[in-house]
Amino acid sequence: MMVRGEVLDSDFAWHEGMAQWESAATVLQALGIAPGGGAAPPPGAATFGGQSSQYRKSWRLPVFFLFILGGPVLLLSDKFSDNPHLGLAVISTLAWLSPLLLSIADRLTYQLTVYERGLIVRSMLGTKSIPFDGQTMIRQQLLRESLNGIPTGASTTIFLSHGRKRVTLRASIKDIEHLRRELMEEVEVPIIAPAVLQAYASGKTVDFGRASLGNGYLKVRSKQLKTTMIQTMEMSQGVLTIRQKTDNRLFCRLQTQDIGNLNIFLHLLQQTSKLGKPTVQNI
Repeated sequence: MMVRGEVLDSDFAWHEGMAQWESAATVLQALGIAPGGGAAPPPGAATFGGQSSQYRKSWRLPVFFLFILGGPVLLLSDKFSDNPHLGLAVISTLAWLSPLLLSIADRLTYQLTVYERGLIVRSMLGTKSIPFDGQTMIRQQLLRESLNGIPTGASTTIFLSHGRKRVTLRASIKDIEHLRRELMEEVEVPIIAPAVLQAYASGKTVDFGRASLGNGYLKVRSKQLKTTMIQTMEMSQGVLTIRQKTDNRLFCRLQTQDIGNLNIFLHLLQQTSKLGKPTVQNI
C-alpha cells in the first residue's frame, strides 16, 4: 500500500503487541520491513555513509561435504532395506547431512558490507556492526601452510573490535585478501591512524591490545620501558622481539596477531625510540 501511495510514512498504524499507535514508518521498521517493501537496512547503516564493498562466504566447504564426504556415505546408505548395517547407515547419513545443511544455510544468510565509516555483518547468529574511528582496532592472523617444507597456501583471519563490540572475519570469506587490503588501505591508514597519532601527541595512552604506548613509555602487561631505551626490534615468524639497551636484555616477545593496528604501533615505536624500521624475517 505504501508503494502505491495509499499509505504515507506519517500515517498512524498499529501492530499486535504495540502499546500505542505509531507512524507507519516506525511500525515497518520494528517489523524489519523497509518502506518500499524490502528488508529494512541493518542498524547503523544510515550512520556509516556510502557502501564501499560487499563480501560473502566461499562455497568450498559445502562442496567438500557434498562430494568428498558424501560419496562414502551414500555408498554405505544405498539400499537401506537390504543394508545389514542400517543403524550405522542412518547415523552416518545424518552426520553428513547436518553440517552440510548448516554450511549451506550459513552461506545463504552471510553478508558482510563495508561502508565508508563502518562495516556490518549479517549471519545466522544475527547482525553485528563495527564503526570506523580512532577506537577501532584491527588485528590479523596469517597462518602459512606447508607440506614437507613446501608452501601450499596461507590462511588469513581478521579480528575487529570497538569497545565491547567484536567481529571475526575468517578465511571462509571469499576474497579475504582483498578485504584485508581494503581495511588496511581505506580504514587503518586514512581513518584510524590520524586519530591514534593525534591522541598520542596529546599525551594520552594508546591501547594496542597486548601493549600500549603513552608518555614515552612502552607498556606490556605489568612491565614498562622508556621507548628511548629500546635497543632493537625484530619480527620473525609472526613474533615481535624487543630488546632494551641495558645489556641488550630481552624486554618482551609479542605475537603480532595480538597487537591491534600493528602498522601504527610500529610507526610510533620507530618514531619515539629513534630507531629505524624493525628487522623483518619471514613474518
